[in-house]
Amino acid sequence: MEWIIGAVFVLWVIGKLGQNSFSKDKRKPSSEGRVVSESKQPKPFGPSNHPTWMKEKLKLLESADPELVRKLVPGWHFSKPTERQLEVLRDRGIDPSLIKSKGEASDYIGSAYLIDEDDAAVIRFFGKNPSGMSQSEGCFAAALLLAHGDNQKRYDERSGSQSTGSLEGRREKDISGWESELRSVWSGDPLAVTFTYHEHRRKVLVREVLHHPNGHVFILGHCSYRDEDRYFDLAKLETMILMKSKRYDAHDWLVRVLGEDRVCEMDLVL
Repeated sequence: MEWIIGAVFVLWVIGKLGQNSFSKDKRKPSSEGRVVSESKQPKPFGPSNHPTWMKEKLKLLESADPELVRKLVPGWHFSKPTERQLEVLRDRGIDPSLIKSKGEASDYIGSAYLIDEDDAAVIRFFGKNPSGMSQSEGCFAAALLLAHGDNQKRYDERSGSQSTGSLEGRREKDISGWESELRSVWSGDPLAVTFTYHEHRRKVLVREVLHHPNGHVFILGHCSYRDEDRYFDLAKLETMILMKSKRYDAHDWLVRVLGEDRVCEMDLVL
């Protein structure tokens, strides 16, 4: 299993080196007025134009043993794609009949978004450059790194400031080490909220709020952009939370949902 991971990783690194060496750094103003590097923007793809990393991922999932597959993709990966996913891809001009699984659809959708910071942190920790990666490539690259040798242990035991880990969208893969520490502080009928997270606007149906001993608070809910359940760290929200036409900062939103007395009893990192 190790040589398979190693071979795929080498191919991935070679591809990234080539991409970083030959891309031109064109700059343009973003929709928010910032100047961003055009070469660093993800390039969406579909079934007809898989990049090298996607080809290697599909090949690996077909040939690897179940234990490795479990480390690389969540349990729902091979499920049937949802109607919402197919609708998004159809709007992009992709033929829904070509989509084989929910995971494949998620990769196509995620190819249009910038890498999640949690995945970028994993990649940087092992001395690689996540610049220009999409959410989909970043998720696979981070999972590949953590599956190699004792990398998962090294990352879990890293010194210095501890991140809250790649909880978002990876329950089956690496949430197991956190389940005994996360404590559910609220669950109930879904709450429709909207906020910006990792530079993208998210619409989420929150069904659970969880508290970690280090003070971080996570919400768990269905993210409409990826059509899957994802975790969001309230400390990483980039805007206020919009709910029922009112805006709240993270603390006030917790008071609205949990009540002031319960929030006052909690050690919080927001």
